[in-house]
Amino acid sequence: MLQTTKAKMIKLFRRRAMIKLESSDKREFKVDKRVMAESLAITNILTGPGSHSPIRVPQVNGDILSLVIKYCRRHAKASMSNDGADEDLKTWDAKFVEVDDAVLFDLILVFSPWSSFPS
Repeated sequence: MLQTTKAKMIKLFRRRAMIKLESSDKREFKVDKRVMAESLAITNILTGPGSHSPIRVPQVNGDILSLVIKYCRRHAKASMSNDGADEDLKTWDAKFVEVDDAVLFDLILVFSPWSSFPS
């Protein structure tokens, strides 16, 4: 089901458009909307009523949001290029999560399917 939802989101965001995300420490990040289709929480905001820019992500500091964007960019690139690089992506993911426990916990919270960020 997640793949179907993801495919719908990528179609929805097919057109290149930039969005701004603002972290809890007021850092702003300009990101392609298609990249952020990798984050269910951000996508829910983008497809929901009253979405506006910048999208405030008050539970996430700039360092964690930067990692989230890095992850989303890598996975979006893999989704858009069906070059069979699944093993490369698995290796990249394994290295990505080699962080201290506090950072890993924050990333898990952000990527949880139940995450939602009030705008």
